[in-house]
Amino acid sequence: MHQRVVLRHLSGSKTGRVDKFGVEGRHELTIGRTVNCSVRFDKPGDDLVAPMHAKVLIEGSGTVLCSVMDLNTRTGTFVNQQRIRAAVRLVPGDVIQLGAGGPEIQFDLEPRPPGGRPVRAVSEAPLPFTAPVGELDRPALVTRKAVWMFSIALLAVLVAVLAWWGARRSPGSAPSGAGAMSAGAVAAANQESLVYLEAGWKLVDGESGRPFYQVYQSNAMKDSTGNIVPIIRDGGAFLPVFVQLPGETTFEPLLAATDAKGAYRAIGGAQAGSGFVVGEDGSILTDRNIVAAWQTSYRFPPSAQAGLLYQLDRKLRSTGRRVILFGEYPAWRPLAARAILASAFDPESGSLSVRAPGAREVEGRNEYLNAAFARERPRFPARLLRVSEHGDAALAKIEASRVLRKVDLLDTFDTIQAGGSVIVMGFPATSFGGSAAAAAGKAFVPDLTAQAIPAPTISVARLARILRESSNSAPAAGGSPGGIYGLTFSSTGNLSSGGPVFDSQGRAIAIHSSARPVEGQGVDSSAVPIREGMRLMQAAPK
Repeated sequence: MHQRVVLRHLSGSKTGRVDKFGVEGRHELTIGRTVNCSVRFDKPGDDLVAPMHAKVLIEGSGTVLCSVMDLNTRTGTFVNQQRIRAAVRLVPGDVIQLGAGGPEIQFDLEPRPPGGRPVRAVSEAPLPFTAPVGELDRPALVTRKAVWMFSIALLAVLVAVLAWWGARRSPGSAPSGAGAMSAGAVAAANQESLVYLEAGWKLVDGESGRPFYQVYQSNAMKDSTGNIVPIIRDGGAFLPVFVQLPGETTFEPLLAATDAKGAYRAIGGAQAGSGFVVGEDGSILTDRNIVAAWQTSYRFPPSAQAGLLYQLDRKLRSTGRRVILFGEYPAWRPLAARAILASAFDPESGSLSVRAPGAREVEGRNEYLNAAFARERPRFPARLLRVSEHGDAALAKIEASRVLRKVDLLDTFDTIQAGGSVIVMGFPATSFGGSAAAAAGKAFVPDLTAQAIPAPTISVARLARILRESSNSAPAAGGSPGGIYGLTFSSTGNLSSGGPVFDSQGRAIAIHSSARPVEGQGVDSSAVPIREGMRLMQAAPK
């Protein structure tokens, strides 16, 4: 008869339930909250259970041996009320607990192995010390042995604590080999703190809440014979309108507080990226371009390959126009909008009137801001707390129902040197900055049918350069006068804006900001020093 692993739920949301698994052809059972776990916890009361919490290893085909191991969780895995640090052999009757105070599961085999209770052979025994039968009449020997073993263990713990404390107090990157962690170890230790972010935003009138739209006009005019012909051949049915203010060399889109019955296009968009938990209350650091895209360069819709530019006089009235192509469109920051249509636009005559917006009239607003943890589908609502004025950084907060695990931060800005390696975590297939222009308002509503389970990636990069320039002035779109790190990657396509940049001890020293492929050289990227994020944390509203 083939054996089965039996898991009896003694406490937690599954109390009273019994799970049975045949061992033939099976090598492991996973326990956690992700959808692909063998034993899945998905109730609100299961907060102490990690997405991938523990694994039961199954060995042998005749006499089955099982072990349990913790998967680098914050809350830990316990066997018979003792936390385990390595794989531990299980015997029938052992109780596995997922986090201190978390769900308890009793392990058993069906049928039980012949010969009674098997011998435990483990790398770390989970049971209290018990004197073997026959040695109870020698308490002095048992006591000396126990004291000796306890003293050795205590000394090892003290040495480890002192080494950890020294590494934490030492600024900058540690020398190679001095407690350095592999990229995989850093990722495993911080995966629960990584966050996938989705946002949809629009530019609005701060007083009325009405959205702003870019003015478009029909791509049609009368020629000298009175026939209707396109203004720009192959330019589409409608053309975006831009204006050049008097005395300016640059130009910007003309805005209106109406959609002109669907003719104008809303200023807004949707983007996604990464972030990481920096507070157990749900505070996260990420990039400004993800959660406050109205403060970065706007990406005009590529469908509008050409537009019309109107020059304005000192009275903000049109003096003429010319055709511009997509490649000439400006690097425009929506929050800095300065031109709003003052009266009805007459494209037939080409005349228009523009006014400058009031001080509090133009605002950016997230219509939705959602967060998901690595390898989890559920989305949590989030809100923007503060945006950096000196770098591509922002602080947000997740409204999660459980205590979150935060990453360790270390400000190395004054001491760090170029040339070393760093580890970047994030999510693939997300934007590196800006946003996609809104189309028919769809960008303002999250697509629930397209929600995927975010899988994190890790990359090792070289710290190629350090810019320590500082300024009190507001940065240009995407700029960072407060300091920036230049990173070079050996591979492309697997990085995300807003993710943490770790040193060799797994401490976040920067926020990944942007990336662009460089032909023959991998990826050229930048990161904002963690100092800027720590400033936001200190100044954030309570």
